[in-house]
Amino acid sequence: MIYTYSVAISFLSADEGVALKLRDRLKTRLELPVFVYQDRQREMCGRSLEEALSAPFESKSRIAVVLYRPGWGTHGGTLVEKRAITRRRVRSEERFLFPVVLEHNSARPPWSEELIYFDLAKYGLDQAVDAIASLAGEHTREHPASTETSPHQHLAPLAHRLKPALCAALRTAFITIPGPFQGYFGGAETSGDSTRWQSCGGEGTTSTEMPKRPYYQTYWGYEAMLRLQPTLVRTWAPITIEAVSRHFGKSRWLHVVREYAFSSGPRKSPPMAQSVRHTARAAELLHLLEPRHRRVSQVAWDLLDQSPFLQQVDGGWREFCDGEGSSALWSTVYVHRFLSKLKLLDDIDVPDERNTFLATTAPLLLRSARFLTEQWARNRWELEGTVSWDEGTAAVLAEVGPFISDDSLILDAYSALRSLLTPAGRLSALSRQPTTDRPPESLLATRIAFGLRNCGRGLSEADSRYRRLREWLSEELVASNLTVYDIAFAAAVLDLQADPAAEHE
Repeated sequence: MIYTYSVAISFLSADEGVALKLRDRLKTRLELPVFVYQDRQREMCGRSLEEALSAPFESKSRIAVVLYRPGWGTHGGTLVEKRAITRRRVRSEERFLFPVVLEHNSARPPWSEELIYFDLAKYGLDQAVDAIASLAGEHTREHPASTETSPHQHLAPLAHRLKPALCAALRTAFITIPGPFQGYFGGAETSGDSTRWQSCGGEGTTSTEMPKRPYYQTYWGYEAMLRLQPTLVRTWAPITIEAVSRHFGKSRWLHVVREYAFSSGPRKSPPMAQSVRHTARAAELLHLLEPRHRRVSQVAWDLLDQSPFLQQVDGGWREFCDGEGSSALWSTVYVHRFLSKLKLLDDIDVPDERNTFLATTAPLLLRSARFLTEQWARNRWELEGTVSWDEGTAAVLAEVGPFISDDSLILDAYSALRSLLTPAGRLSALSRQPTTDRPPESLLATRIAFGLRNCGRGLSEADSRYRRLREWLSEELVASNLTVYDIAFAAAVLDLQADPAAEHE
């Protein structure tokens, strides 16, 4: 195992002062840095809580320190960190957890029946530092670090070659020309790919009369920009927010073309429908760009208010609000992701009446998670018969991998995708068989790599096939061949980050 930190500290925001004091006293006594999320804001910007906070506690630190008081591990970042710690304890017998109780005679941490906890009020900070440093030293002796070169170090020169081209491709893909696509990524240049992945209606990304706004491309385009060139996000975000507001108009749901009625003749207007899927993704995009935008809370509560009609008995969500149709995988994925992200927030004001929101959301998420599990068992997330299971699995994991708590499901999906790779990290012959509209190897490999990465739980970090796949992608990817979302996936897989010096030129 290659460790990045000697210690990672988990704490509620009210205890930041204690965490920083602990960090300052520990860092001179440890071999590696101490992880405190406030020190890593630039690296974490634009990432989900699950993506940013799981690895330090699950696999990248020798010791996990929990500063416990009631409320820790119930929501936000500490909930993500608690899950990561729990997964590590399940799969490993190593001594890595150091629970600290901050209030004498208060409630006990979750592991108090199995582990002796440290009472900070009784024994003080100095003794805590001594005990943590001692445990870190013991862990180092019992679990020596791997002598392998860090994969990030190996990829750095190759990734540096690719980053400018990815940034240029994103700038080209963002549409500033006035019109229906202004403020979006991708627009008219990806009509075939967009239809293949998403379209359930007749609208198209090349149609100015009935334009299909590319929300999928735009969301992932901003995820990529937050990694690679965040200063441009501040310039472009107002344009996109205005564009989304225009699309909503005075409605609370986004309207899309449901289908063209060709038999009715060219004068017949196509029927429109209120789209659950598009509305959820648009709200998540707004939350990414302006977390407290009023429409984020509005859409969240509309989903909850309409859930008796929109969420089916099997846990899946309908595609449209008209009450017709069965559960749709992609609609369920978007809603599950959006509500899960809001549930994990530390912001007590989003959505409105947050405590009621959390209580109402919990059973809905359990049901949608059950639907995703059943769909995996049925067809491995093949998308509407147009996208094979391997691409479909990678696509679903890209969206909800970090928000699936069923470890057995994640392990099964990871194993299935991993089986498509040879030990050398290349796609197997079977997975490269050409079919209609199937992407070339480099694109399919990028999507599979991102799906594997999004499984979390330290699976990809310890996987030699994944490591060799990353190495191959860093050598073979050509930015001009990538869609906007593939750029976001590649940037994450190759761990590309903005250069602070270049950002401030």
